[in-house]
Amino acid sequence: MLLRFILGMLNIKIISTWLGASGMVLLGQFNSFTQIISNFSGVGIHQGITKLCSQYKNSNKKRYLIIGNSLFLVTVLSLITSLIVYIFAAKISLYLLHSLQYYIYIKLSGFLTFSLSFNNAILSIFNGLENYKTYIRANIWFAIITFLTSIPFIYYFNIDGAITALYLTSVINSFLAIYYSRKLIIPTLKAFSISKYINKRLLGFGLMLLFATSISQLSSILIRNVIIEAYSMELAGWWEGVSRISKNIFSLGVAALSLYYLPQISKNKKRIELNKLIWDSIKITMPIILIAIFIIFLSRELIVYFLFSSSFEGMENLFLYQNIGDAIRLFNWFFAITFIIKEKIKIYIISEICMAIIYYTLIHSIIPFVTIEKSTLPYLINNVIYLFLSQFLYRKYIL
Repeated sequence: MLLRFILGMLNIKIISTWLGASGMVLLGQFNSFTQIISNFSGVGIHQGITKLCSQYKNSNKKRYLIIGNSLFLVTVLSLITSLIVYIFAAKISLYLLHSLQYYIYIKLSGFLTFSLSFNNAILSIFNGLENYKTYIRANIWFAIITFLTSIPFIYYFNIDGAITALYLTSVINSFLAIYYSRKLIIPTLKAFSISKYINKRLLGFGLMLLFATSISQLSSILIRNVIIEAYSMELAGWWEGVSRISKNIFSLGVAALSLYYLPQISKNKKRIELNKLIWDSIKITMPIILIAIFIIFLSRELIVYFLFSSSFEGMENLFLYQNIGDAIRLFNWFFAITFIIKEKIKIYIISEICMAIIYYTLIHSIIPFVTIEKSTLPYLINNVIYLFLSQFLYRKYIL
């Protein structure tokens, strides 16, 4: 996880140096798009896979049934999503990338979608079965392969190379995932049968996370477009740079916490025990998280100097609101993930829709009327509002 964070930081350096601020924005748009379609292809069901595998890890029959139906569901959803994207590829390319130059990549994004969904499904299975050694080893190799493959492609082919590298690494990682999971997949295929009950539960998880993760990526696309219109492509690159650092911090925090936390809350704990687990985890981890984020804020000028090119000079002024928002977001995660694991589907979806509307309103009512330094203010305000909402819903529906 730490290695993945370090490679993520180095990747930011490579992109900012060789592609510049405008290239970082275009790549950010494409990444957000692929994340959204991956969500429709089954990434959202991965928390459900972790929960069900954790619950029934001692039953071979149920375990193989869960794994088989998970992979079946990912395959079906990927095919449906890929077909839709293929049909509307031209319109998507114009809206996202403001050009038809990358139209072919949008059309072929179905291959990337399936690979990402499959890889994450395998990781979720290992996490749910508490096979942490394989889970960590696979994550390390995924990160190394992605990083090493992207370097020559970005250097020689710029944006086209960066996007091509995404396709190539996802396929390589899929073969690696098959290798690591071969002892699970082979007996699963032999015992495979479709279970309406399991698919219904997994789709319930998927529906919840579809809103959460897709709304986040859609918001990123909207913000980039608003900043481009209000300022310029280059200044949108500043926001993208800060956002990438933020995503790496959040991903590192969530990955580290999920390794222990998700299997624990997936077990049928009583409400008092669950509440104690959550607050004990917060007391242990949040001080570390706050110290780390504070160090990042103090070192922001050095971060910009070492990680970014000269076209990002001035970007350090965007860190304050983003860093505070990151700390609050990680605190909120402890409670938001509980609604997913405990399958409070309607409540979770309604809250996510409400927060999406608020965030969209904040973006359009703040960014066009302030300086670029305050472009991260909607992110902070949205996380503060969600802090109060998540606490209210947690006490009302979980406790």
